Amino acid sequence: MLEVKSGFTDSGAADVMYINADSNIYLSFDFVNTDQGISATFQTNGDVNVDDLGGSGSAIDVDVIKGGGTGLAVDYLEGTENKDVVVNKGTIGVTVNLGGSEGDFDVFTGSAGSDHDVLDAREAYDLTFTKDVGSDYIKVAGDSEVRTSAVKAEVKDVDYIMVRDQQFTGTFPHKDQGGVDALWSQITGNVDVDILKDMTHLNGTKLMGNLGDGATDAYGLGYDVMTSAEVYKFGTGTGSDNIRVYYEGDHDDFVDTDDNITVSRENGTVTMSSSSSTRGSGWEDAIAGQYGPGQAPGFYIEVSSKKLAVTFDKTKNEWKVDTTSIQVAENADTAISAAHGSATSGTALANAVAGRFGIQLDPNKDHSGNNTKISNDIYLNATEEAITELLGPGLQSKSYNFDFYTKVTLQAVGGDVTVNVKLAESSGSFTLDFTDIDVGVESFHNVVGFDANPAAGIISSSAAGEFVKVDNSADIALGNGGNDTYVIGDDGSSIYGGVALEYGNIDTSGGLANSEADAVNFNSVTSVDDLTFRRGKYRNEEEGSTLFIGDSNSVQGVNETILFDNYNEYLDFRRVEYLTVEDGANNNEVYEIVTRDSKNLGDWDNEIYVTYGDTTSTTVKVGGNDYVIGSSSHTDLINLDLSGITGGTSDEVATIDLSGLNSSDTVNVVAGSDLSSGDATSAKALLKAGIDTGHDGKATITYDYDTNGSKITIAYDNLVDNTKDFSETYDFIG
Repeated sequence: MLEVKSGFTDSGAADVMYINADSNIYLSFDFVNTDQGISATFQTNGDVNVDDLGGSGSAIDVDVIKGGGTGLAVDYLEGTENKDVVVNKGTIGVTVNLGGSEGDFDVFTGSAGSDHDVLDAREAYDLTFTKDVGSDYIKVAGDSEVRTSAVKAEVKDVDYIMVRDQQFTGTFPHKDQGGVDALWSQITGNVDVDILKDMTHLNGTKLMGNLGDGATDAYGLGYDVMTSAEVYKFGTGTGSDNIRVYYEGDHDDFVDTDDNITVSRENGTVTMSSSSSTRGSGWEDAIAGQYGPGQAPGFYIEVSSKKLAVTFDKTKNEWKVDTTSIQVAENADTAISAAHGSATSGTALANAVAGRFGIQLDPNKDHSGNNTKISNDIYLNATEEAITELLGPGLQSKSYNFDFYTKVTLQAVGGDVTVNVKLAESSGSFTLDFTDIDVGVESFHNVVGFDANPAAGIISSSAAGEFVKVDNSADIALGNGGNDTYVIGDDGSSIYGGVALEYGNIDTSGGLANSEADAVNFNSVTSVDDLTFRRGKYRNEEEGSTLFIGDSNSVQGVNETILFDNYNEYLDFRRVEYLTVEDGANNNEVYEIVTRDSKNLGDWDNEIYVTYGDTTSTTVKVGGNDYVIGSSSHTDLINLDLSGITGGTSDEVATIDLSGLNSSDTVNVVAGSDLSSGDATSAKALLKAGIDTGHDGKATITYDYDTNGSKITIAYDNLVDNTKDFSETYDFIG
C-alpha cells in the first residue's frame, strides 16, 4: 500500500492527484499538528474531495480524481487528531481511521448503498457506545495505551468496526514523541483484532407480533461481535445453512483467534474468515460471572430478521439453537391471564405448582401476593421448523411438543426453586391453567432416574409430565400422569434397554386416559436408521402388542428398550405416541409410533409403522419421512395411502424407508379414484418386483407429486446395492 501525504496548500489552488483505482492508496493527514480537522467526501463517481474544517493552520484542499481502473481511488483514509468529518456518497465501502479527536467528536457517515464501510478503531483496546440523543448517530469512544480519545466518533451506516484486545505490557513514548506510531507498529503485527458488525436493524425486533419488549442490546447498542463460529443448520429452506454466530457483549469477554477479516480494495467489500460450528466451545464459560443477574449478554444468530439465542452443545460439539427455551417475550404481563379460577400470583399458584411437581414449600415463608408470581417472560419449546414459521409469517402449532411457558419461582425447603409452567396461547394472548401446567422441558424438578451408581430399579414419574431416565437394562420406567419422556441412556457401546410401562392420566370421569404426547428418546443415535424394531410378547399381553427397540449393537431380549403393550387396542392409555432421536430439535428427529390397525394422531407427518401379521393390513398414510418395518415371521399386507400428499394445492415429496419385507408380502398403492386402476396395478407390480429381489426389502420409496402436471412419480431405490430399481410417472386424475 502506497502512503500519500499531500501536505498543506497556499489557500489558492487545490492539490490534485489523479489515481488509477487499480492502485492501492493510503491517504493520510496525520501530519496535521494544529487545531484543524478535515472534511472528506467520497463521491459517487469515485473521486474524493478533502478540505479543512477551519482552524489556525494552513489550508487543506485536496482533490483525488479517479483516473481509470475499478474500485476506489483512495483505499484507506487516515484523519487528524482533531474533529474530522467523513461522508461516503458512493456505493463502494470505504475504510477510515479517524485518528481520534482532542475536541469534538469525529463524524463518519457511511453509505446507505454499501454494506462494507469500516471504521478502523484498532488503536483503542476497548470501546464504549452511547446513543446520540436526537439523531441516528451512535457515539463510539475508546482509549489506547498512549492517549485518551484514541477513538472518539459519531457513526451512522458504518457497517464494521475493528477493535483489538489490550495485550501490550511495554512502555510507549508520549504521543507527541512518536508514541502513536510506535503503538501502530505493534498493532499491525500479531494482535487479536475483533470485528463488530452493525446489527442495529435487530434492535427492538420481537419474536412474536407486538408481544412484550423487543430485543435490546446493552453493550454496543447493536454493534455486536462477529465471531468465527456458526450454526451449521437451523430449520429448512433458504438461509438455513451456515448461519453466523454473533455476541451481544464486550468484544474482549472471550478470545476468538479465527476471526480474520479481509478488506478488498478493488470493490470495497469486507469478508470475514470462514466460520465453523465447532469453534468457541469455551466462550460461554469465559463470559460466565462477568455480568450481574439478568444482565448477561448472549450469543445469537439472525433468523427472519430477528435474534435467536444459541448455545454450544458440548455433546454434539457444535453451536445450536436451544429449541426448548426460546424466549419469545420479556415483560409480557399484560398478555397473560388466568383460567378456571387460577391465579398469576399468590398462595394458590404456589400450592398448585408445588403440588403438581412434588415440591415442598417452606412453611416459614409467606407465599401470598407477589411473593409467588409468574415471571411474565414467555418461552417456547418446539422444533426448529415450528420456530422458523413462528418467526416468519405466523404461528405454527403442528408439533408434538409445541408449548409456550413461563417461569414461577417457589420458596421451597432448602432454597428457592424455579419451575416452568405451561401457557395456552390464542391469538397472541396467553392463559395459565392449573389443570394443564406441564411443559416438556427438562429441568431438575421433573427428572427421575440416572443415579450416580446406576442399579436396576423401578423408576416412577408423578402426576406431572416428567423425564424418566433409564440407565440399566433391567430398569422398569413407569410413566404416570402427564406427557412423559422415557430417556434411554447408553453405556458407550449400546443402549441400556429397560422397560417403559405407560399408565396415562386419571380420567376426569374415572379410569385411565391417554396422555397423548408421551415419547421415548434415544439421544445416542442420530437417525431412526440406527435403530431396530420388532413386535412381540413380553409378559401376559396379546402377542405382537409390545414394541422392542434396539440399536445396531443391541442383543435381542437383553438391551432392547421394551414399550410394553404399546399396541393394546382396548387400553389405549398404554401407548407411547412418539419416538425422538438426539434432542428432537427438528422435525426429522421426531416420529409418531403408529399403533395397531394403523391408528395415528393425524397431525404429524413422520411416522413409524411396525407391522404384525395377525392384523388384516397396515395402512400407511404417506407423507413426510416414514419408516415401515415388516414382520419376518408373518405375511404382511401394506396399503400405501397417497391422499396425504395429493390432497393439497402444492407440490409434495414423501419418502418411505422400507425393510423386513420379502416375496410373500404385498404392497398396494391406494389413491382412490385419483389414480387409474391400471396405474395402481402397475405401481403394485413394480413394488413387488423390487421387494422380490431380496435384500430383506431394504429400500427407499419416494413419492413426488407435481400439481402443475397433475402427475405423481414413484421411485424405488434398493438400499443394498444402491441401484434404482424403477422410477415411474403416472397421471393423477383427481
